[in-house]
Amino acid sequence: MAKEADVADKELYNTTQDVEKAYKEKVQVVPPVQRSAMIGAGMLGLPDALSYLGWIAGPAMITVFYLVSLLTSLFLADLHCANGERYATYRKAVHSILGDKVIKLMTVFQVCSWTLCIFAYTVGAGISGRQVLVVTGHMSPDDNLWPIMLVFGAIECVISQLPSLNDAHWSSAVGAFMSMGYSLVTLGLCAAKAYNHQGTIGGIPDLTPANRAFGIMNSLGAIAFAYSFSAVLMEIEDTIKDPNEDRPPAEALPRTLSRPSARNGWVDLARASRGTEADSMGRPRLSHSSLSLYTPYAVVNIMKRAVLVSLTVSYLLYISVAITGYMAFGNSVNGQVLATPNLGPVWAVVLGNVMVFAHMISAVQVFSQPFFVLCEGKLFKRFPDAFGSRSQLGIRLVFRTSYVALCTFISCLIPFFIQIMGLVGAIVYWPITVLFPILMWLAIYPHKWFHAAGLQTVNVLMALVAIAAATGSVRLIITNASSYTLFKN
Repeated sequence: MAKEADVADKELYNTTQDVEKAYKEKVQVVPPVQRSAMIGAGMLGLPDALSYLGWIAGPAMITVFYLVSLLTSLFLADLHCANGERYATYRKAVHSILGDKVIKLMTVFQVCSWTLCIFAYTVGAGISGRQVLVVTGHMSPDDNLWPIMLVFGAIECVISQLPSLNDAHWSSAVGAFMSMGYSLVTLGLCAAKAYNHQGTIGGIPDLTPANRAFGIMNSLGAIAFAYSFSAVLMEIEDTIKDPNEDRPPAEALPRTLSRPSARNGWVDLARASRGTEADSMGRPRLSHSSLSLYTPYAVVNIMKRAVLVSLTVSYLLYISVAITGYMAFGNSVNGQVLATPNLGPVWAVVLGNVMVFAHMISAVQVFSQPFFVLCEGKLFKRFPDAFGSRSQLGIRLVFRTSYVALCTFISCLIPFFIQIMGLVGAIVYWPITVLFPILMWLAIYPHKWFHAAGLQTVNVLMALVAIAAATGSVRLIITNASSYTLFKN
């Protein structure tokens, strides 16, 4: 009888694998890759970062941040479905896994992440919009930046009235297309002038030790900013359609008896089967009635592949633009490389900057919608009858318009693109991209002591980098602000 049961179990296992393999052939990775495209405006400041770090340290640090970001992003993809629950937001995952105390600290970092990224994107949009007008002869490089930023803010006020990120799902597709487009345009323009063979091993030579140190610190923050996408990674993942929705009913399918893994979209009840009889293959012998499907793991598998592809493509473009831009313009490279004078043909410069402007529109939505959801839920409960029968619509209109207007105004006050990039990266990257994903993964998944030691070492090192980057960025912002006139560049 035992032998016959083992044979039946083997047939069950093999049949299930065939069903799973046939179904997975229908699953495509392209849509999630588009949604999770991680190329951002931070790429435009990487040549400037190399001007302080030099030829050796610059590419090395871009690679280090890529590896750390890839590791923790895969952790977040794994954590999308954990503890028998699907986490739709980053906040929900942290709250459920790490508890009430940690969520308060995380909320501070995440709100800073969303808001500071909006500042950076608003300034970036203003710079790109002005550059389009400069190369077409409608403005000079010394003209005010704030009128363009106000136009950008007005556009965002209108688009921000969309109820949620799902209603603005187009923003991910537009962002992916535009970011890839201006990345290739930037790479082409820089590569065309790379024959200049500019740049030095140690970066800008004529700097005092203090200015060099603070410049290097800010550059580390600028590189970190380029990889600061983890705050919305789970929100993006939640917009992916679960391919298991089209599966046959659970009772019509066989089941594997393996534990959940990145290779298996099925989940068994092995933890609940302790004490049951096991077959010769070491698997618990369970009846079909005791098994159930937990389909969101298929989404995890798709997202992990999408993260790997997206982040690797982003890294290759980042390091290519950084190297060719620094090679083309050397230590005199502009903080936003597409705003460099005499960069190339007018049509190419216009195309690249228009794409940047369009990407900034969608990027602001990706980072602002989670904040809207967080705040409006509390406002709806506190003021349920503020606007009568249309209270939710009224609160949404007033709150979102006020928030976008305030962010736009503050951006006009501090239009320092590369310095804001450094500050955002310093404040956001370590806690959101490194600290919380590592703590959550260690809390959920079994691990060896040396795995925990290695991850915590990475955690501490990136914390030190964040402190240094914040110091350098704040110092440069203060220095620039001392010679800055309100609403002037």
